[in-house]
Amino acid sequence: MKSVAVILDGGFVLKKLSTILQRDISGEDVYNFATNCLKTDSEELFRIFFYHCAPYEEKKFNPIIGQYIDPESVIIN
Repeated sequence: MKSVAVILDGGFVLKKLSTILQRDISGEDVYNFATNCLKTDSEELFRIFFYHCAPYEEKKFNPIIGQYIDPESVIIN
């Protein structure tokens, strides 16, 4: 059996779950969401890393491309 850690963006998960479930979210709701992220029965939940913080908004200089990067303009596929 493979142990899996699930990393959750707390603000995003709480907002989405409350929209879907139409109520306040409990710790049990978050736990159930995390266990549903496992792909198969051969995976077991090792740990849930739940972080909740303000979005990163500071622009940083990227010396490779020679310009400042705005985190709001970054698109991740």
